[in-house]
Amino acid sequence: PATRSGFAARSATVYLPPAALSSTPPRLPVMVLMSGQPGSPTRLMSAGDIPAIMDEYAARHHGLAPIVVSPDQNGSFEHNSLCADTSVYGRAETYLVKDVPRWIKSTLPASSDASQWLIGGFSQGGTCSVQLGPAHPELFGSIFAAATEFEPTNGSRSKTIAKFFDGDAESYDAHIPTTIIARHSPSSQTLMMIAGEWDKDAQDNQRRIAAVARSAGMRVTVMVSRASGHDWHTVRNGLAPVLESFGARTGLGKATTSIRSDPRIVLVPGFGQ
Repeated sequence: PATRSGFAARSATVYLPPAALSSTPPRLPVMVLMSGQPGSPTRLMSAGDIPAIMDEYAARHHGLAPIVVSPDQNGSFEHNSLCADTSVYGRAETYLVKDVPRWIKSTLPASSDASQWLIGGFSQGGTCSVQLGPAHPELFGSIFAAATEFEPTNGSRSKTIAKFFDGDAESYDAHIPTTIIARHSPSSQTLMMIAGEWDKDAQDNQRRIAAVARSAGMRVTVMVSRASGHDWHTVRNGLAPVLESFGARTGLGKATTSIRSDPRIVLVPGFGQ
């Protein structure tokens, strides 16, 4: 429910691990994951193969796995909210950082500790994650971006500024991930990024963002997914090491495989754990 924002969101989709369904569930880590645009919360769950990935992890960790919530950041298949509060599509940022966390914490057996929360996504959803995650370290200790853009756009930069920010370039620049990361430096957050081998634009985007994040103090891992492009294969290949790392940091269990040994992944030199 968009109690504070009034944002016209479609229904979110939620994955609950076995531990969350027990009679006395523990307070579990949370992954807030967003689809790309065009896309939907159900698309994230199905194309991202979230239930199978999480079930496999839970099977190796006594039923423990993160809760996964896929909220709607756009309000429509056709819209691109930029994950910002604007007069065009409404208060998307307020929805994602106020309404969604409040509902999760009040409704699900979720930890309230920021170190136990991750925000992430694919494509436009990945761009949202590197905007909102660094802007709200009080909510998210970890960030995952797959095939991210360098900055939020709906068409060209000039058209985006004119349509969403009334021509105010300074207001627009405040929503660019590298600007946000630098503004909130120093940071103790963890950032993990992946782009497909055939997606050169996304590779360049994540290198540029990662360099600023590392300078800000973040723990940064940058990956390339073998034999994939700007697609869900890249997302699925990235989710496996991200889940292992996040699970270890949040106390669900030790990581059983290393990123370096994953045949689907190449670590970008200078940005590997």
